[in-house]
Amino acid sequence: MRSLGYPNAVIERPAVRSVTSAPPVTRTIPFDYVFQFELTGTPTNRVQDVVEISMQGWFVAVSIGYSFVLDERIERRRTFGPVIPAPQPSPSSPPPVEIFLSKGLSKGRTVSSLTLGEIADGLESIGVGLERGFRINPNFVKFLEADADLSTIQAELAQAFEPGCGPEDTTFFYTIDIPSTGRELQNKPIHNVAGLGIANGDRPFRPFARPVAFEPRTSIRIQVEEISTLSGTLFIVLQGYKTLGTGRTPE
Repeated sequence: MRSLGYPNAVIERPAVRSVTSAPPVTRTIPFDYVFQFELTGTPTNRVQDVVEISMQGWFVAVSIGYSFVLDERIERRRTFGPVIPAPQPSPSSPPPVEIFLSKGLSKGRTVSSLTLGEIADGLESIGVGLERGFRINPNFVKFLEADADLSTIQAELAQAFEPGCGPEDTTFFYTIDIPSTGRELQNKPIHNVAGLGIANGDRPFRPFARPVAFEPRTSIRIQVEEISTLSGTLFIVLQGYKTLGTGRTPE
């Protein structure tokens, strides 16, 4: 019998295709991490805040900025009163002692008789220079309008004025580090004006020399040491973007 086969026939086999997983889908979204500090207005007081990077993905910080909100609550207002020297009676004819009151106040002297020098001395007593200016405490306005006798409002007079310092007058040192690794982003504490500018919007943020990448679940700590005597809330913000859907270091 003859073979009916075809010796030269080529049997085609189905091509074997390697199955590979599709590359992970990544998304990049703008994101900021905010650190918040309550400043008491006490020089050398230290506060800190720690935030943890979300497990959703890497965070890349491209700049840093801050702002300061003065504490305007009545019980936290910084107030002062004028420093009124005690009157010096004449040796030849000293006046009756009973007409002089404590703190140098005498009957008949009114609010309108206060001098700039007396107010300036009071301002300096809380560590603020006259060049910073001052304003009248809203609670004292009624006594000013009535030109009240100083001898009858001694308690109110001690809180008659407020320093004219604004948010741009706050000063502090700050450091940034990663507690888990001991990594620090500076060799010593940085003065806020040197590293960030002043809080009047003149230089609201500073770009990093190179973007700084932080792994998911990394803790970032910022420590602040107060220099000025202003109380309020300080916000420091790391501005950047978050890379979602990948565990690899963003390029």
